[in-house]
Amino acid sequence: MGLILGPSEPAVTPAGSHNLSSNNTTRIRILLWSRNSRDEVIKRLEAHLPDTLHGHLPGIVSILDELVKNAVKANHKHILIRDRIAEALIADGLDTAGARNQVTDICEDTYNFNKFVAEHPAVLDNIGTDLSRILRQESVWLNLRNKNLRFVSQLSAEEKEKIRATEEYSRIHQRLKSHEFYVEIRTKRNDDLLWVEIINTAPILDSDLKRLQEKREIFKTHRENGTEYEFFMNQVDTSEGGSGFGYATIDTQLANMGLDPMDALFVISLHGTNAMLKLNFNQMTAAE
Repeated sequence: MGLILGPSEPAVTPAGSHNLSSNNTTRIRILLWSRNSRDEVIKRLEAHLPDTLHGHLPGIVSILDELVKNAVKANHKHILIRDRIAEALIADGLDTAGARNQVTDICEDTYNFNKFVAEHPAVLDNIGTDLSRILRQESVWLNLRNKNLRFVSQLSAEEKEKIRATEEYSRIHQRLKSHEFYVEIRTKRNDDLLWVEIINTAPILDSDLKRLQEKREIFKTHRENGTEYEFFMNQVDTSEGGSGFGYATIDTQLANMGLDPMDALFVISLHGTNAMLKLNFNQMTAAE
């Protein structure tokens, strides 16, 4: 049959029963935002949403797509930064084993992690270019995963050639598994509130969190003044792939649902990074 193809599909791990009652919490842990993982989360959202709000499901899924992809990307970025921290420590005179141990100590503490990066800004040089390359390689795996191809013998010659060019991503994927850096998606229904929490277990840089918050505030002002087009013309940020408009698009969708974006979504840094989406059914407009 040949070798099993690529990174394995993550297991769905519910917290409590699969029977989604009004106060039930479920979760799924992933390394890849594959079609199977996405479909599983959509089923859970459908079970929670009142019938009058089911028309909002595509918008909610679009928001979830953006948040989960951001979380997966952040974990990839963290692995790249860990490697650069190790290189900086070796350049300062540590041996490989000592550098590896110190990287663990630095990265397990959010304060020390941000302090080291702030004191060694070269760690982030061209990080966006490297990250974009990894994400392109990841997309190859996702395309094949979504075709449900599980064995090398099922690949076309062109697909085999593409796989050979993704060794860097495969190594990062294995590192994510060994360090237990995953993305967890939790859903919890409390009466007329639905909480969707996206957690990535790698810490976010203070500078990244600050930039995210500042962009949301800038877009809020444009949205209130009816000048969103100016934001989309002037705030392009392709430093880490994409256009940099992800959160602006999310906030637009939340507002169109009748929600206050700044109240419905917030991102915080704890031991990892938590994006918390609060859907208040009483405030949401009835979907057409």
